Amino acid sequence: MTSKSKRTLILLLACGLSIAVGEAVMRTLQIAPAVRPIVLHTEQTAYKRSRNPILAYELKANYLDDSADPRVNVPRTNSHGQRDIERTAEKPDGVRRIVLLGDSVVAGVGLRDIDDTISRQLEKLYDDNGTEVLNFGIDGYNTLAEIELLRTKALAFKPDHVVLVFVPNDYNDFVQEAWPIDSHRRYPYLLRTLFLKSHLFRLASVQFNLFHFGVMADPDRWNREKTGNGNVARGLAQLRHLAEQHHFGVTIVAWPHFDSGTIRDEHFVPDGDELIIERLARMHGLPCVRISPYLQAHREREGIINPREWYTTGDAMHPSSDGSKVAATALLHILRDQPSAVISSKNPTIPIDEATLAAAAAAAGRPPPDRFALLLIIANRHLAAGEHSDARRYLELAIAAAPNNAEARVNLGMSLRHMGDLDGAERQYQQALLTDPENAEAHNNLGMLLLDRGDLRRARLRFTRAVEIEPKAIFLVNLGLATERGGDLAQAETLYARAIKENPNYAKSYNNLGVLYADQGNRDRAITLLKRAAELNPSYADPFYNMGRLYELAKRPDLALPLLRRAAELNPNDSDMRVAHERVRTALTRREGRAADSGQTE
Repeated sequence: MTSKSKRTLILLLACGLSIAVGEAVMRTLQIAPAVRPIVLHTEQTAYKRSRNPILAYELKANYLDDSADPRVNVPRTNSHGQRDIERTAEKPDGVRRIVLLGDSVVAGVGLRDIDDTISRQLEKLYDDNGTEVLNFGIDGYNTLAEIELLRTKALAFKPDHVVLVFVPNDYNDFVQEAWPIDSHRRYPYLLRTLFLKSHLFRLASVQFNLFHFGVMADPDRWNREKTGNGNVARGLAQLRHLAEQHHFGVTIVAWPHFDSGTIRDEHFVPDGDELIIERLARMHGLPCVRISPYLQAHREREGIINPREWYTTGDAMHPSSDGSKVAATALLHILRDQPSAVISSKNPTIPIDEATLAAAAAAAGRPPPDRFALLLIIANRHLAAGEHSDARRYLELAIAAAPNNAEARVNLGMSLRHMGDLDGAERQYQQALLTDPENAEAHNNLGMLLLDRGDLRRARLRFTRAVEIEPKAIFLVNLGLATERGGDLAQAETLYARAIKENPNYAKSYNNLGVLYADQGNRDRAITLLKRAAELNPSYADPFYNMGRLYELAKRPDLALPLLRRAAELNPNDSDMRVAHERVRTALTRREGRAADSGQTE
């Protein structure tokens, strides 16, 4: 044996001995977390775990327990998992729908009768017989979770207006009532065995969240990782984006605190009389109204001495039956006084400022956001607005402050891809996966790059991994697209259908499945699906274009023209859409000219 081989052997033995000693110490001291199954607290609850880490939990559908204590459980839900009367997902003709978002205040914690909730009281106050007020309140949600519920569930009901009831504890960057959630990740046999058998590996994995084992041992961490870094600012940015995309109005209502002698608003900005939530709303061009003046006016009229006892169930926050009725009356006036125009890109915004974000953090009992968190919030705002050059600038600064943050690198990859730098985007996705191998967004986005380059095999592997980590509709659709291009149409159809089941509000699922049916000659079924995609997202050009092409091929330019015009208006940079619109417009003009000439001849 050479001297070099001896040194290598001694080094390996020393490393092995160190690991063995470390493992022995961990076992003796019992420092590593115990491996334990994660189970529901009880079946006698209206709540169920959610695979969505932002939500953490949801309400079960068709739950019934009239003996339930309404202070800790919801007595009953409808078939959609709402604390509401039964509703149809399809909006009836002539009906205006208002979605009420919020936490336990909207859900009506402490109220046994569903008719005592704010949403039901408000619906009864409308005398037009054509307004529905849908309750999408869930106990414990913060702002980001409430907007995620809107995105994943409430949008299917096609709201005309969304009212977000903001409660002071919504500043908390964690869904407070979240209970342990089953891990849905699939680990290779070796990794899982190491975690189960090795105390040393388990301690390191949990401490540093290696391969997301920290989330498996501490399931609430799953939610904290997704809702941290200023959930209110992030949630409002998402609300603005959804409102622009789906053309609904927005009202944010600041909920007060009820003392024994006062009704008071909480958490003002340090430099004035404006509430933090009002300033945050203005940053995103969203209207925010205080409900406290309406409640105070009622108190003065009625001579109510103790607001806490009269307006709440006694806890200074959750409305009593009488409090719900007064709050509903106030909301009726607020909605009638406020212009009903939908949110659009013309709604003015103000710059995001560090002082307000720090005040929001203080309201949640957290330290002010560090430089990285501030830069990421600003960058994501530019990213949502499609301002990729500005987003890139702030994301690069954020990465300089925190080089190992996977979210920042994934977002930078998105901006670079939109700007045409595909190689740069790929480097960012690969770097994100080195930091976080279980980052589903990075796998998915890298798959899109590979799909654009025609590498179907590697693209499908990336999409498959993304779906295994988190079965989101967008990942399923992309896997379906790669599968379809690979020629397996039956499997692609299955994946698109699964995406629709996973998220009935994701328009691209319907569009892609519609195109698949169109290619197979099933035009009627294709049109039905494409119409649904256009209804779900009126700003999405593809379904209008695809319907227009189907009608053009069917020799119906009169039906094709308005659809292709709409597609070209929505996506003016797409040459195929512009050319198709001009082609059909010219053909229809010629047809009309020939018809006119024929009439003159006769």
